[in-house]
Amino acid sequence: MDTKIFSLNCYGNASGYATLTPGANGITVCFNLKQVPKSKLTCLYYENELFEVGHVTPSSRRVCRLLSAKGARPSFGVFSGSDCIMFNGTHDALEQMNKYASSIVNIKAKPAEPAEPPSSYYIKNKKYFDDVLSSCPHSHYLEQMIPDSKWAILEDCIVGIIRSPDSSILYICYGARGTASQSLPPELKDHCLFIPDPSSPDSGWWTLYQDPNTGEALPLKQ
Repeated sequence: MDTKIFSLNCYGNASGYATLTPGANGITVCFNLKQVPKSKLTCLYYENELFEVGHVTPSSRRVCRLLSAKGARPSFGVFSGSDCIMFNGTHDALEQMNKYASSIVNIKAKPAEPAEPPSSYYIKNKKYFDDVLSSCPHSHYLEQMIPDSKWAILEDCIVGIIRSPDSSILYICYGARGTASQSLPPELKDHCLFIPDPSSPDSGWWTLYQDPNTGEALPLKQ
C-alpha cells in the first residue's frame, strides 16, 4: 500500500503534513513540519487508540514512530501545550487529543525534576531504529552499495542508518517507493535523492537524509 499523505489544517503560524505507511510490522506514522513557531510541539496520532508520536522543535521538524494500530481513518494533531496548532480528523478525535494535551500540561505544571542532559535526535529515537533494523527485512543491495550502512524495508518504505568508519552515525535515512520521473511535493524536492531498485527497473526509493544530531532534513544536490 502506498504512503498516505495528509495535509494538516493550521490554526497558528505552522505548516506541514503527516504520512502514514502501513507495513508488515505495523504502521509508520511521521510528522513533517515546515515551520515550528514554538520551542516544542507535541505530535499525536489517533485511530482506535491515542498515541504520542513524539515532539518537534524549530531545529528538529520531523518525528516518526512505528505503531501496531491498524485502520483506515486516522487523525493527526499537533499541540503547543494544550492548544491545538494543526489538526486533521474528526471532532471526537480532537476531543480525545485535547484531553490528553491538557493532562500533559497539568503534569508539567507540577514541580519539575532535574532535567536530563540534552541528547541527539538519534539517541532519542534509538529504540525505534533498533526495533526496525532488528525486526524488518534488510536491503542487502543498499548495504553493499553504501559502506557501513544498514537498511530495513517496511513494505513501501525504507529506513537506513549510515555510519562513518569509526562507527559514529553520519546520516539517518527514510525512503518511500516511487519512480524517477514522478513529481515530489515542493517541500521535499530539494531534500530527496532517488536510489533505483535493481529488482524493479521502473522504481526505486526517494530517500531523505537527516542530520543525526538535530533530525533536520539535509539539502541534496540531484
